[in-house]
Parts: sequence; C-alpha cells; structure tokens
Amino acid sequence: MEEVLDNPSTGVAPCVRLTPSLASSSSSSLSVDGSFPQITTVKLDGANYVTWKATVEKYLIARGKAHVIRRDPPPTTYPTFDRWEQDNALVCTLLWQSMAPHVSGPLMLLPTAKRIWDQVRFRRGDLPLATHYSHFVGLCQQLDVYMPLTTDLTEVACQRDQIRVVQYLESLGPEYMHLRQQIIGSGDIPSLTRDL
Repeated sequence: MEEVLDNPSTGVAPCVRLTPSLASSSSSSLSVDGSFPQITTVKLDGANYVTWKATVEKYLIARGKAHVIRRDPPPTTYPTFDRWEQDNALVCTLLWQSMAPHVSGPLMLLPTAKRIWDQVRFRRGDLPLATHYSHFVGLCQQLDVYMPLTTDLTEVACQRDQIRVVQYLESLGPEYMHLRQQIIGSGDIPSLTRDL
C-alpha cells in the first residue's frame, strides 16, 4: 500500500512512501526502510540540464527502468501494464525528487515519467535569460570539443552540414524525439544534402 505525504523540506512536491509490503516487492529500487534512494546529488535547477540528464539516465539504465522514459505506456489491456504502472510511479517520484522545487512543481500533474522527461527537455526555453545564456555557453563549449576548429574547408563544410541536420532535428516536435535521439546518438550524423 502507498500513502501520499507532503514533502516537509519544500512544501510543494508530494512524496509517495511505500509501506513495507510494497517496499519488499520493489527492493531493487528502494532502500532498506522503504524510502526512495537519492539517485543523484545533482538537483535539476534549470542551469544544469546536461549533467542532471546524464546522471539520472545512467541511474535508470542501471536499474532497468529507462524504458519508462523512452517509450509510451502500453495499453491498459496488456499483461505488462501493471508492471509498467509500478515502474512509472517509481520513476516519476525519483524524477521529482531529483529536481529543485521550482522545476518539479509544474510537472507534478503529468501522468507519465516519459512526459516529465520530455517536458523537462523542452522547457529549457522557459528559463530566465541568464540561465538560458549559461546553458547556451555550455552547449557551445561541448560543440568546440566535438567539432574543433580546422582550416580544412572540406571538414568545415561537413561540420556546417552536421550542425544544420541537428538544428533541423531539434526543431521537430516531441513526437519525433525517438528518431532524433536515434540519429544524434548514433554518432554518425547524416548529411543534409546526401543522406536525407
């Protein structure tokens, strides 16, 4: 059984604490006393999305729960729906607890961990100007690492083409997130003029 408690540290985000009967069935994801583990010391505050995403995603992969943020829920009639529902509730709670209250608050009513995950990714545009600028500078620094300056004009043209492909993919709506992740994550970004 579960009970919903107000989070005393923030007063905003509710917590779900499992009673011992459910805690024992989910022991691989819960601590000995049935409380949720701290999955990262990096709390999402709006300026640290890249670091937060990397730590949370690795944790969920290690615990076998990444499917909840990557795939849509199965139909309620599927035999795996009950297990997905448990995993979804656990991951939602873990995500909320890994965020600063001003970030998690608006996400509390979203029904799935995938929607929370997608919304956090796309809400970066809602940040204050200074935070958005800080995030942009971090992205530019990452770009400098992956696409260093060169005097080779063929390489410059290739890099420019890759940037345009990524810009195009980033401009697509959330329904294309899987395709975008697959293409960008492959490490071999196709040419805008040759491959697409």
